[in-house]
This record gives sequence, structure tokens and C-alpha cells, in this order.
Amino acid sequence: MYPVSHYTPRVRVRPRLLDENRFTGQPVADVERVLAVGRAFLTVTGFVAIYLDPTEPARLREITYAVLFLYALYSLAVLAHVQGRTRLSRRHVHVLHGLDILWTSVLTFVSEGPVSPFFLYFLFVVVAAAYRWGFRETVGTALLTFAVFLVETAVAAAGPWSLTFAPMTLELNRTIIRGGYLLLTGVLLGYLARQQKESLRAHAAAAERARVARELHDGAIQSLFGVEMKLEAIRRELPHSDWPLDAELAEIQSLLRSEVMALRELMQALRPLELDSGDLSELLAGIVERFRRDTGISARFLSSGGPVTLPAPRALEILRIVQEALVNVRKHSQARNVLVRLAAANGDCSLVVEDDGRGFPFEGRLSAAELASRRLGPVVIRERARLAAVQLAIESSPGAGARVELTFREAS
Repeated sequence: MYPVSHYTPRVRVRPRLLDENRFTGQPVADVERVLAVGRAFLTVTGFVAIYLDPTEPARLREITYAVLFLYALYSLAVLAHVQGRTRLSRRHVHVLHGLDILWTSVLTFVSEGPVSPFFLYFLFVVVAAAYRWGFRETVGTALLTFAVFLVETAVAAAGPWSLTFAPMTLELNRTIIRGGYLLLTGVLLGYLARQQKESLRAHAAAAERARVARELHDGAIQSLFGVEMKLEAIRRELPHSDWPLDAELAEIQSLLRSEVMALRELMQALRPLELDSGDLSELLAGIVERFRRDTGISARFLSSGGPVTLPAPRALEILRIVQEALVNVRKHSQARNVLVRLAAANGDCSLVVEDDGRGFPFEGRLSAAELASRRLGPVVIRERARLAAVQLAIESSPGAGARVELTFREAS
């Protein structure tokens, strides 16, 4: 809440800790193995279909059988190629995707074009793009296959276009519906692929933050805490006098204690908050208790009006606001007492964090808009309040304390 007048060195977490196991999604070779099995399965079903109903395709049956047989050999070759590999390059994957489009285009073209019984292979290509990549690549594949489909439709509409091949039939209603299938499937699968990959990245990032938090707790924090305790033991063994060494040791001990607190706060910020309970008051009580235990500052939590239930993203932002407010109290306010109070009545909720410290460098009560226009108050809290869609107000009495107030509606 309040600027620090002296510089305090901070222990920084090296970026490589966050980069060692950066999330890259499902391994490419695993994806290609799954797609290879799917490709082989499609080939088998294609042979079964034309064996059980040899009336389709009615056009260029011998050529269709030959192309399908070659596609079966290609599918088996790809399956054997990726089966024993643990790594595939991006260029390799792009080549496989291009060959899938080419094979599908040839197979459908020689087997009645837009009304080909092998139209499903186009959908397989779109599904493969979603499985491999995200929204943009999937929609791009859908548009490309739709363009191929339009070309085949134009050839079918042109009638006898060659002395070699028999003309293709054209069923306009089936053609329109199938074209719509391609585009809609591309958009929906692309959106789902993007959502899934973003969700996986979020989970992986949360797991990585939890790992870093554990490393901080088990490594740096424990080491610094041990050094601080040794300094305390040395100070107790020194003779009680005005010897300057005692003052130097006290300053070093104070810096170490400050760094331990900073690392603990960083650890809490990195560690994902557990929102399983659903009751905001229980989560706030835990945060306040940890703050009291870690800092030694007298901190209390009061709740009235019963449980408060919020959607997880909104509850998370509110909890982070309270954490940030408590961090600012410890760092800048020189407060001895902190009170966090949650009140709920008829769906209206009020959450207050107040202390008896130095206060902000302004007098009175300001809303979030007034704080932003005058560039006052903690920026992090203002931004999180905006994201959580809660009303923020900060009241300050320099030298007498500060009060951060959030008001919001409970989830119905």
C-alpha cells in the first residue's frame, strides 16, 4: 500500500525454473500414432463398405479400388513409420497432413466427386487438424477441403468433361449439406481444440507453479530460515553491551526475516488456490490465518450472513485481491492489527480489509475510477477488481490506517 523508503534486496527465482518443463502439449509422435491407427481403420471400413455394397461407387470402380488399395498401403506404411518413433519434426507432420488431403481429394474425385461414399475422409482430415493443432489450422484445413469439394462439384456440374472418364452425377441438396458439414465441423472442432489446449496449458502452468512453490519451501525458505535461527543463537551468546556487532547481526537477521516473508508470499502467489469448498468465507479464513502465523501481525477474520458462493474464476480474483492487500500491509503499513470482514445479506456482499497502519498518501474515500484517474492506490488490486467485476473503494487516513472495500453480488 505504501512506498518503501529504503531498498531491500530481493531473492529472485531464476527464469529457468519455470522453463525447465514448459508445457508443449501432447507429444507429436503420440498424436501421429493415434491418427495412423484412425487412418488404417478408415481404409478397412472402406474395403468392407464396397465389398458389402459393390454398387457404390458406380463410377470408375476399378480405379477407385486401385486408389483405395494404394491408400491402404500408404496407411500401413505411415503406421509402421510412426510406431517406433518418439519424435517427429513439424515439417514431417505438415507433409503427412498434406498427403492426407491429397489422398482424400483423389479418392473422392474418382468415386463420384461431391456424392462420393468416401466423403467421410474429408472429415477425418479436419479432425486430424484439430487433433494436431488449434483453431486457425483446423479452420484453414476445412476451407481447403471445402475448396477441393467445390472443384469436384464444378466438375460434376460440367457433365462429360473427358473422353476417358464417365461423367459424375450431381445431387445439389446432398452437395450443399455436405459442404455445410465440412465448414461447420471445421469451426466447431477448431474451437474445441483451442479450448482444450488452453485448458491443458493452464493446468500445466498451475502444476509448474506448484512445483516451484514446493522448491521454494523446501529449498530457499528453509535455508534462509536456518540462517536466521543461527544468527539469533549467535546474538544470544554475545555479551550484552553496545558492541556494534550485535547491531549488525540484528540488521542481517531482519533482512533475512524479510526475505523469508517475501519468498513465502511468492510461494503463496505461485501455489494454486483450492476452490473445492465453494464457500468464500472458509477460503478467506485460511488466508488470514496463514498471514497471522507467518507475519506475527495480529489478524482476524469475521464473517456474517452465512456461506458466500461465487463462480471459481471470480472467487479466485477476490482471494488474490485479499492476498495482495495483506502483502501490502506487511510490506508498507507498519500495522499491528488487521481485520478482514465478509458480510452477506440478500445476495449483496461486502468484503473489507482494514488495518491500523500508516495509511495511503491521500485522505478520504476514493472509488476505483477516482483512484485510476488520480493514479493512487495499488494498481494490482485495481486491475483484479476490474477483472472480477467488483466495486472497489479505498478509504485512507494517513497515520491512522487504511480500508480496502469490495462490494459484489453473490452467485445465484
